[in-house]
Amino acid sequence: MSESMLYNLAVVWRPGDRDTVRLNPPRFSWPYEPTIMLPPGREDRNHLPIRHWRFQVSADPDFDSVLVDIPATPFNFYNTLSPFPAPGAIYWRVGYYDPELVNGIDWRKTRSFVIAPEAVTWDRSGLAKPDFKGVGHPRIIFTRSNTDSLRALARTHPFSREIYEKVLGEATADLRASWFADFPRTDTIGRDSLRALYPDIPAWPDPDGGDDPYMLIIERLMNMAFAHMLTGDNRFLAVAGRMVTVAGWTTGGATAPSGTEGGGEDAVALNEYLSLFYDWFHDRLTADMRKIVLESLRWRTDHIVNSYSWRQRRGTRVSAGSIAVGPSSHPFENINYTVPAGLAAYEEGGIFQTTYELAVNYYTGVNSPFGQDAWNEGPGYGLSKFKWHTFAVSYYDMALADANFGRNPFLHDIGEWFTRTAVMGLPHLSFGNIGLMEPYYLNNRVSSFRKLAYLTGNARFLTGWSDALRRLEQIGYGTHRKYHRPWIEYALPHYYKKPETREPAPRSRLFPDGGWVSASNLYPGELDNFADNVGITFRARPRGAYNHSFFSDNGYQIYAYGENITHAGGSTQNGDRHAHHSMSHNIVLVDGLGQAQPNPARMNNFRLELHNPWAARIERYAERDGTVYIKGEAANSYIQYPYLYREFWGKLGDGTNDPYEERDLSYLLRADRHVLFVDGRYFVMLDDLEVDSAQRPEGSTFSWLYHVLQEVPLEWDGGRGEFTYTLGGVNILVSVAADRKTEFEDRLAGQGLVNPITGEDYRPHVRPITRYDRNWEGDYPEVVTHNIWLSNTEPCRRIRYLAVIYPWREGDPAPEVVRLDRLSVRVIWGGDSEVITFDPAAHPDADIRVVP
Repeated sequence: MSESMLYNLAVVWRPGDRDTVRLNPPRFSWPYEPTIMLPPGREDRNHLPIRHWRFQVSADPDFDSVLVDIPATPFNFYNTLSPFPAPGAIYWRVGYYDPELVNGIDWRKTRSFVIAPEAVTWDRSGLAKPDFKGVGHPRIIFTRSNTDSLRALARTHPFSREIYEKVLGEATADLRASWFADFPRTDTIGRDSLRALYPDIPAWPDPDGGDDPYMLIIERLMNMAFAHMLTGDNRFLAVAGRMVTVAGWTTGGATAPSGTEGGGEDAVALNEYLSLFYDWFHDRLTADMRKIVLESLRWRTDHIVNSYSWRQRRGTRVSAGSIAVGPSSHPFENINYTVPAGLAAYEEGGIFQTTYELAVNYYTGVNSPFGQDAWNEGPGYGLSKFKWHTFAVSYYDMALADANFGRNPFLHDIGEWFTRTAVMGLPHLSFGNIGLMEPYYLNNRVSSFRKLAYLTGNARFLTGWSDALRRLEQIGYGTHRKYHRPWIEYALPHYYKKPETREPAPRSRLFPDGGWVSASNLYPGELDNFADNVGITFRARPRGAYNHSFFSDNGYQIYAYGENITHAGGSTQNGDRHAHHSMSHNIVLVDGLGQAQPNPARMNNFRLELHNPWAARIERYAERDGTVYIKGEAANSYIQYPYLYREFWGKLGDGTNDPYEERDLSYLLRADRHVLFVDGRYFVMLDDLEVDSAQRPEGSTFSWLYHVLQEVPLEWDGGRGEFTYTLGGVNILVSVAADRKTEFEDRLAGQGLVNPITGEDYRPHVRPITRYDRNWEGDYPEVVTHNIWLSNTEPCRRIRYLAVIYPWREGDPAPEVVRLDRLSVRVIWGGDSEVITFDPAAHPDADIRVVP
């Protein structure tokens, strides 16, 4: 495992020691604390100190040939660097300033890396000190020298023309709107009262169930500001007075930022809007108006940077949820809203210069609060947060000459991860909150993927954008917003060439830092492939799960021929305890217990002794002759000690039966899952679990779980050890047996919310399942119909489950599974057959042989 995969629930050492990197210079980061998390003896701390570091890079291990020497940086991610000489090893180290030490600095061990011959060169040194004096205002998207060219896009580019017409139409209509004519003087009027006062405030444009009329009218003001930039039409200058009024609003109202009285995460978008307004209208405002806007932008920016997202308590402390430490959802979202201020007012110094430096080093280095190649919250929440990241990076890339953010491998990797995990056409995602809200994550894909395509030049992302729009039409959400930050969308053809490169699309893709594998017989990012596609998404995540992600390592989701054939995560909704619980996922429980790790973004959990270096991992991965092989190791993901696992969604346990506060699975030695995706048609899985004989001499009960959402017939054939069911025109055979005597139970509907071993009853804590398809006809189950438990009847210390999951279309030959022994099967379909074994010594001539 790369060092960057260890404790990667925090900002970690990157590049890891002896890594081979594919970017020159690589992206650098290091833990905020020298021990990553607090060591024993420091658990009483409720915050972290303000730190500075010395950062050095050298061509030799003794640092006689220093290439980089930053004497004191406030960021534990420094990346505005020139390329390094290659080939050969390059060395780097970090010193932690510590006033308690005699020499004042704690040098951590020297690490090395090698630059791959095919590495992308990305010179980022020019980002360190931007020269905006010669540019003046505006500088974000529009400049004095490019305004005419940008306006010409309305004549030369069809999509820009489409945006132009919509923007002008809305801006012209808003000039006559009641809310514009009699603009509210305060943001303390209740939201419902505001809508009653101004009934012509437009409907909320996104399919997320939200409605904030204040942010909506501010967004419409920015639309009008954009209309003025596009046309120079002085009618739209009327927006200036309204935006100055908005800038005068303070805390306690609807537009207050997170962490202030009455503040909320979405209101922080005002930081972005004020940044654009200040820049675009800088020379059109009076001195007094400009001062009001600048001071509003200053305190709002300072609050998010120094009291919420990066540092806390006015820059005097740092929390575990900081973007510099082990960031959580809202601090990450809010810093993305805020960093445009660093571009708009850089010359004002102070917080604006700090914000700029924070942004360019973060976006060239860390990029996300998770691993280098995945988004641990899953695509539902992940695509939502990623769009704010995409907006911010787009502003910086357009405003800074030769920034070239599209060379960042992170953007290519994360785009591919979202493409492969949020499979186009799949109505449900099983591994994070809001996974059932298909229009929500489609809408967020629309908001980011066209921008991502132009940034990276990857035409596959452009297809993902257009197919998301088509899919929204298919499920009845075509009237929703098409232009997210229309000023960015409009200007893309000016700043970038149309994406033409279609990067290779292998059958499978490993995302090692995040711990995910996606495999399918057709590329999952194209809507037209879904009806013929067969695929799997599998995860074994080094950082485990917390916050909006689920306790489901070694879990999977399988889709086939236009149907989601396995279900997991229940409703996936916020506040649904059952969705987070391992028993709602397709994994194996041990003595009725599942997985759990405490949330390290809380200071009381930010302690080394509460976490293993990794929770799970993809230990093996290979693709050969049309077959994909994965091995996940997840023993560390299971509960390691009794603990109150409480989150925003509730807790593990029902208040009467709370086994996670009383018991643990520290005696679990092995929880491995081997997965074969054979010939792009079917799946073979071996689960291998073992408990410690000294700690658990009596053995354990191992429960293999499988879930089917729909109310369809499902019968267990005990003699053959299999069941079948049909979804749409797709039949599914599931053959499963263990090397111990087992008992099959299909816990139907509400009984599936009750754990038969621990007694936990989640029926009072479940949220109903909803199908977010306005064109869907017929009933839809509110809870999972089939909750299958296969458990050994007598406790044992080791068990192995061998399963075959084979989907086939109606009319195709039905498969047959013949068990040759406990570790080998023959799979027969039509006139063909294959032997798959996990015991090669017993079957040396098997078609597929795996040594467990």
